[in-house]
Amino acid sequence: TEPANLSIFDAKGTRLAGYKVDGAAGLHRVTWRLNQPNTKVGVFNPMPAGTYTAVLQVGDRKLQQTFPVEVDD
Repeated sequence: TEPANLSIFDAKGTRLAGYKVDGAAGLHRVTWRLNQPNTKVGVFNPMPAGTYTAVLQVGDRKLQQTFPVEVDD
């Protein structure tokens, strides 16, 4: 099994978060806490509402999906 990496990017293409994930076939769950980069542990400093992109890379194959982050009033 090849290692897999999941990265989260903002609309400008800035990498905000990265995770090493299991590269085995199947359903896997990853939780992005929506914190801005370099936020201290235990502090919630959320990303602004907008469109973000998740990119999963396994070997030389890349899959990407955009998704919205919305304010929950």
